[in-house]
Amino acid sequence: MKRKLALAAAGLMLLAALCGCSGNDSGIPEEVRKSGLNKTEMLETVEVYFDIFNEFFEANGQDIHAEVLSDDTGIRVDVTQPYVDDSGQETGEMVTRNGVYSWTTAEEAYAYLWEQGQVDLEGNVLFSADDIETKEN
Repeated sequence: MKRKLALAAAGLMLLAALCGCSGNDSGIPEEVRKSGLNKTEMLETVEVYFDIFNEFFEANGQDIHAEVLSDDTGIRVDVTQPYVDDSGQETGEMVTRNGVYSWTTAEEAYAYLWEQGQVDLEGNVLFSADDIETKEN
């Protein structure tokens, strides 16, 4: 169980590091632009996507939380989790990593998830918290 949780947490952080989602992508795929979804619907889908990870972590007793924040400067995802010291032990303190993901618009955030195969063009997230567990078994 701990291995599964560690893999899921590491996967979330690694995905951010490897994909470099920074809102610097100038091109939104035509399919996303023509999807018929408005910016509010796109942002709501992005929020649901990260809520699925929150649901998984909560169900497995992990104190990890991803929060989608949106304002006039863009969209970012902050992740709060227990602080782990150099020896690999949790200290009881929480640390927030600001901007683990960031984009300038809801359309860019949605396009990123669509390009990763995580959402479809109708506003649906293509996995559930149960799927995360299944993949980690």
